[in-house]
Amino acid sequence: MEDIVRLKTPHLERAEQIEFALLLDNETSLSQRAIHDITGVSRDTIRKHRSVASTPVKRSSRTSTTV
Repeated sequence: MEDIVRLKTPHLERAEQIEFALLLDNETSLSQRAIHDITGVSRDTIRKHRSVASTPVKRSSRTSTTV
């Protein structure tokens, strides 16, 4: 299966390669190194996008309206 993916991945646009790498990262137990070997997306890129995806949305602090 990995061989088939390796053959198809280079034909994807860069954004699609990254999206596929992130899908593998989120949905499988593959290491970042294995995902890099399969997709060609660097481990740094996988880490960068992983940290963006897992960063919680910062909510504004509530202010007190007491007088």
